[in-house]
Amino acid sequence: MGMPERSEALIQSFGRRYVTVLVVVAGLLLVDQAVLQPLLIHLNLYAPVINLAGRQRMLSQRLTKGSLAVARAPQDAATWSQELRGSLTDWTRVHRGLQEGDSELDLPGTSTPAIRAAFAKLDSDVVGMTECVERILADPRAADALVPDMLRHEKAYLSVMDEIVRMFQEEARARGHQLRILAGIVTASAIGLMTGLYGLVLAPASRLIRDQVLRLAKSEQELREARDALEIRVDERTRELSEANASLEREHEEKEEAQTRTRELQEQLAHAARVTSLGQLATGIAHEINQPLGAITNYAEALSVLTSKPRVVPEEIQSISGRLRDAAIRAGRIVSRMRNFVRSRSAPRGPESIQGLVREVVALCESDLRENGVRVDLQLDPAEDRLVLVDSIQIQQVLVNLVRNATQAMSGVPAEERRLSLRTRCLDDTVAVEVEDTGAGLPLSVLQAEFQPFHSTKADGMGLGLSICRTILETHHGGLTARNIEPRGARLTFTLPVAHVDSGNDHSDRLCCR
Repeated sequence: MGMPERSEALIQSFGRRYVTVLVVVAGLLLVDQAVLQPLLIHLNLYAPVINLAGRQRMLSQRLTKGSLAVARAPQDAATWSQELRGSLTDWTRVHRGLQEGDSELDLPGTSTPAIRAAFAKLDSDVVGMTECVERILADPRAADALVPDMLRHEKAYLSVMDEIVRMFQEEARARGHQLRILAGIVTASAIGLMTGLYGLVLAPASRLIRDQVLRLAKSEQELREARDALEIRVDERTRELSEANASLEREHEEKEEAQTRTRELQEQLAHAARVTSLGQLATGIAHEINQPLGAITNYAEALSVLTSKPRVVPEEIQSISGRLRDAAIRAGRIVSRMRNFVRSRSAPRGPESIQGLVREVVALCESDLRENGVRVDLQLDPAEDRLVLVDSIQIQQVLVNLVRNATQAMSGVPAEERRLSLRTRCLDDTVAVEVEDTGAGLPLSVLQAEFQPFHSTKADGMGLGLSICRTILETHHGGLTARNIEPRGARLTFTLPVAHVDSGNDHSDRLCCR
């Protein structure tokens, strides 16, 4: 017999051994599926049984509570009678289901003699409680006379029901212990067979493979020599490509450094503009903070006076404490808006409500607007609200700049005619925010300059505000436009793309106008 024939015979022998072990392991798995798993499923049925058995205690107490309520509150007898009738129906059904079974309640019933004997002890109390409830439902005036019987039957019922729940739990634990032992035997058998599989099949197969590997060693050596020669040629070509790639990487790094520096300068310039705006609003904001601080001082003095009285009224102290807390929260919100507005680093872009951003900026500028006698007209229709994917701090900076420019533009207008209007409109896949004032309008030079930097109509202005706004909006794929309106005033409008929301089915739904 030659080498190929011996190898073939050995392989066939390994195959037969392997099939034998697999058949035995498959048989064990079938035993697990046909015997153990159904038993485990049956064991799971104990969960609703124990749960509902424990729930019977609550239902019996509810029956007694309802009977007492009918006796003590005759005017509510109709309401309590309806609850009594529902509780009695549930209680009777579960009691019967625990013994005979109920498919809708997942109750299989019980055939355990001890448990059935315990249920037999309950018959007189169940009948007694049922009769009492039915008599109360028939004649609520008899509740006073029947309540003592209900209490006596309930006490005996609860005592035996506790014993029944304990027996259900013990039966479940015993059945679970048996199944764990049987499952352990099956698992140990499977492990033993798989271990034997190594000795019968894998070890001889490894020796056969080793012989084949030795015969392939010579061929591998020849292939290695050919590979080494090829690698030398590849290394030469790789070196040339690496040098070219290094040159490209240097150029790319220089470009990224320039872009990073540009972004940093833009962020620093925007932060400086926000700090400048906040400084200009500082007087009004300080006034806004002083109001809740003054209120806190007054409430604290009032608390001191109340606590010094011989007789302390807790309701007054609680009321003043609540006002003290509200004033502190208001001051904290003002400081929080200031802190968020002047953060030096931009926040990650996320979905924001455009009307929510408008309201936050109006709240931030409220004191400045009030000081300048400007009436604010917010035209924010909830149906026109949309989500935009933005850096909220940068968009708030744009709004603050536009609001402050509008406020300054109305300084020469009579106080009763100073009106600032803010509105949002949805245009296909974009949302527009309009800031409109009743000032003197924009000079022609500003409209023609198209928000170029260092172009200002103010004596002390640098001409960077609207230029920064335009840059911020362009980085958000939006735009900024301005025009004068009749009879006087200016309207500045900026647009932003509406955020797209990806659904769970890998389709994207657009939030746009309907």
